Amino acid sequence: KAVGTLYNSSEANSRKVVSVARDLFTGRGIRLEEVTVTGSSEILQAAQVLTHRSIQAMWVNEEIAKWLGVRFPAELIKEAAQ
Repeated sequence: KAVGTLYNSSEANSRKVVSVARDLFTGRGIRLEEVTVTGSSEILQAAQVLTHRSIQAMWVNEEIAKWLGVRFPAELIKEAAQ
């Protein structure tokens, strides 16, 4: 099992959240696939990378959700998989 996530590597809070999540997922036998982004313009490409890593789900943290604005994450993932 694998979950994909995007996070902003330049933000301490984002790094901390992913670090905690990494430990939680690992403890439950789930691989966390991570891709870093530094701005909203990188989200689509990063999501495309995740779709090629055999993930079963995508976790969108709060910071990435804010960058997405009104775009629904599932729509973004569907677009990235094409």
